[in-house]
Amino acid sequence: MSNLSILDDLMERKFLDLHTAYIGRVISCDGAEATIQPLGGIQQVGQKVRAQAVVSNVPVLRSACTKWQEITYMTSATTSKTKTFAVYEPPAVGSLVLCMCCERDITDTRHGKSNTPTTHRHDLSDSVLVGVLS
Repeated sequence: MSNLSILDDLMERKFLDLHTAYIGRVISCDGAEATIQPLGGIQQVGQKVRAQAVVSNVPVLRSACTKWQEITYMTSATTSKTKTFAVYEPPAVGSLVLCMCCERDITDTRHGKSNTPTTHRHDLSDSVLVGVLS
């Protein structure tokens, strides 16, 4: 029976270290990257509950930004050709957001490089801000 208890404890520890998605609060955001404070405390056995560490350099999906304005301008006066682009407002400081943790290390892949990822998985440092709750 004690072997099952040890196995249960090991499995519980692995599940606690497995990060899939979390809700956090935006501390700062420049539109491309954000600093997020995950909500909800963490607790080790026999210890007090403490706040989770702040996660920096979290990529922000464009779909998590609000379309602020659409600007159309003329590219050629002779042919009357125009071009339109949108200006997006990043999540505001203090916003509640949903962040997802990628399966593998995103250090290189977030910049378009295809390298063999490291062995860590579902780490908070591999978070991506996917949406704004409020």
